[in-house]
Amino acid sequence: MDMNHGGMDHAGMGHGESSTMMMDMNGTTPMGGHGMMGMNMYFTTDWKGSYLLFQSWQLNETWQLALACVFLAIATALYEGLKVLRETLLVWSMKSGASGSSYNTSKTRGSSIRARMCTCHHLLQSVLHVIQVTLSYFLMLAVMTFNVYIGLSIVLGAGVGYFLFGWKRAIVNDVNEHCH
Repeated sequence: MDMNHGGMDHAGMGHGESSTMMMDMNGTTPMGGHGMMGMNMYFTTDWKGSYLLFQSWQLNETWQLALACVFLAIATALYEGLKVLRETLLVWSMKSGASGSSYNTSKTRGSSIRARMCTCHHLLQSVLHVIQVTLSYFLMLAVMTFNVYIGLSIVLGAGVGYFLFGWKRAIVNDVNEHCH
């Protein structure tokens, strides 16, 4: 059976001249993969040559995958710790009166809000919130590689992180949760 299809019109098949929006001159997509094969949409254990979060973070050797899994597990455990830290700081600031409840009530409502927003506690909470959201999105994107090893390392890291930090939780239901 002859598999040569060189004489076919490829324009309507997504890999002729009309596909310049999907591929550059080298045949790679903007995502870094070749054609539509650059991103898995199913769980896989294939990892050689895959990218993790950045184009410069390519997994070619077993030690690179192992290091990436350890790094992601630690990052996920620290993410769980960051959630507890923010919660603890919030409870502490509310107990100490830093939330604005001790301000002079003769101030106008606008200045009271401004005074509460311009506290060191609120600034620290805001910075920690940005770090938490950024880390949660990076972890989500790592899971979206659909690599079984990467996914398991993140799930195990979440379990270890909850074991290490979850017992200190002051609030049962976290309204600031972004990932799960």
